[in-house]
Amino acid sequence: MDDMATMIGGLSGFLDDKDIITDSTDMAPFLTDWRGLFNGSAQAIVFPRSTEQVSALMAYAQTHNIRIVPQGGNTGLVGGAIPDNTGSAVILSLSRMKAIRDFSEANMSMTVEAGCILQELQAYAEEHDLYFPLNLAAKGSCTIGGNLATNAGGVNVVRYGNTRDLCLGLEIVLLGGRVMNLLTPLRKDNTGYDLKNLFIGSEGTLGIITAASMKLFALPKARSTALVGVPDIATAVTLLAKLQAASGDSVEAFELMPATLLEVVFKQFPDIPCPLTPLPEFMVLMEIASTNASDGQPNETGQIPIAETMEAFLADGFEAGQISDATLARNDIQRQQLWDIREHSPEATKRESTPVNTDVSVTRSQLQTFYHLAEKEVHKIHPSARVCAYGHLGDGNLHFNLIEADGGDPEWPEKRGALFDAIYRALAMVGGSISAEHGIGQMKVEQLKGVKDPVALDVMADIKALFDPTRILNTEKVIAAQDQNKGALIMTIPDKAQNILTFWFDELTPQQWFIKSDQLDADIRTRFGDDVMRALGGRYDSWAGNAASRLSLILLLDQFTRNIYRNTPQAFAGDEMACALALRSVDDGTVAAEIEQSKRHFYLIPMMHSEELAIQDASLPLFNQFSNAQTADYAKRHRDIIARFGHFPHRNDSLGRPSTEEERAFLSQPGSSF
Repeated sequence: MDDMATMIGGLSGFLDDKDIITDSTDMAPFLTDWRGLFNGSAQAIVFPRSTEQVSALMAYAQTHNIRIVPQGGNTGLVGGAIPDNTGSAVILSLSRMKAIRDFSEANMSMTVEAGCILQELQAYAEEHDLYFPLNLAAKGSCTIGGNLATNAGGVNVVRYGNTRDLCLGLEIVLLGGRVMNLLTPLRKDNTGYDLKNLFIGSEGTLGIITAASMKLFALPKARSTALVGVPDIATAVTLLAKLQAASGDSVEAFELMPATLLEVVFKQFPDIPCPLTPLPEFMVLMEIASTNASDGQPNETGQIPIAETMEAFLADGFEAGQISDATLARNDIQRQQLWDIREHSPEATKRESTPVNTDVSVTRSQLQTFYHLAEKEVHKIHPSARVCAYGHLGDGNLHFNLIEADGGDPEWPEKRGALFDAIYRALAMVGGSISAEHGIGQMKVEQLKGVKDPVALDVMADIKALFDPTRILNTEKVIAAQDQNKGALIMTIPDKAQNILTFWFDELTPQQWFIKSDQLDADIRTRFGDDVMRALGGRYDSWAGNAASRLSLILLLDQFTRNIYRNTPQAFAGDEMACALALRSVDDGTVAAEIEQSKRHFYLIPMMHSEELAIQDASLPLFNQFSNAQTADYAKRHRDIIARFGHFPHRNDSLGRPSTEEERAFLSQPGSSF
């Protein structure tokens, strides 16, 4: 929509003025990511307060072709919630949808809106003696909607799983405004496709998550936390398995940190005490938890059972030569001091340098192999780069991050690309994933194309095309535009004719018409191959020429051209052969006759099937450009031809069906062609 005032006026129809901001200063915090790597611009930022308002926004966006970028707490690390620099997008912030709709102690679940802050949900659950275990460094500002959209991980995945594993149901608003209610907090629901998991991790590219039903757990009443020194990663992996067995699988966290990282943390945050000196090659922060309060109370011998379990484990590790040093937290203050080391790691590296940050995962058995391979590849390029890797050992997730040499490196910005490549070369050698918990966003779109199974990418493109046929929902995130084109064979038919007209004619002018169908065919063949044309022809033959099928084909071809000529208004004329693509560069004077013929033919289709589609004349204002007699005569001729041949004859087999001798004879007659 070109007229911003008109757009804001439209939004004001269902949002309060205080929930729409357009001032550049006010918008600035929403237009850059936490790391400062991605910056964008937007027409406006809107703050709906209900699912109904989100629904109205999504309907308005589709009608007026407004690009939408969903945003939660804006704590993402791959640019998934930041718009591009065209300034055409509207950011849809869920931050004011913060209601807790339902809380059930008996079902151990809560139904919450997408804008709820993670830490606030944790506190609310704990007030009711229950536990929501998702735990991230950004818990004070990230939202549950964003956690779901990215399938966030965190430090407790080893015991409780990713956000996906904690979700029972979702409420999702689709493009066009339909609301899909899958909120029922059932533990078992085997009724067809598991649609909620399609949207978890989709990063706002398929729909807007507005609410979720989440699992709760018994609140841990006793914990034991230790920081231990280990010689290498393989030993740490062995210790993890031992601790899981010794504790009855109650390991909640098992975090790896190398000495190079610890040096930076203690340098940048000197108030954090260093519990182990000298620094071992690697440290592991480990924590076990019990929901039995007696495990945290002195027993008949005066010992605290959960601490005894940890102490016995540490003693076995010392005896086996697997642990070189260790400290055990004796109270909550000491526990927090240990956790401060891990939780300040991202900020410490950010203060020290402009880090090369990654979010990779490998199997536990390959962690040490990957670490050494990546270190070797990195040092081939930059011998003095410091490896500040840390991560969640229990689920194989490493943030294999790099910072420049101590004292700085003026060539660091130029080396970053090669360093990323070095890390991912090592990752490919062990079959790892380029994204463990941060998502793809805009940072890893091109990289994903090089590592994802091609068939999987095609299926992802098909799914994207189904839910976002006009590509206005978080565009250029997860799947590249050229890959989204591949999904154009999947289309939906709008329920009402007015929706169809809006879909075709928004912002269209008479100067933006017409390219002959054979030119369109050639363009589709060039870009998508003959298989697509055959699929189009075969699909139409199977539809037997009914009204819904005819409109489906037009919409299908419309989707192809929208993908080919992005940001170009267009429309199609007529039946299965005569299609008109609107181009801004058309010279109206040279193709006036073809334009009028195409427009006449295009308007005819909804009219001739008006009974089946329940179209009223009042809903077709564009018909007023033609006389009723002319249109009625055209409709009669078309119906007569369809009755004679069963379909509209072709001059060629561009849709995969050759003309018969009778059809060719008909087409050779004067005035037979539309």
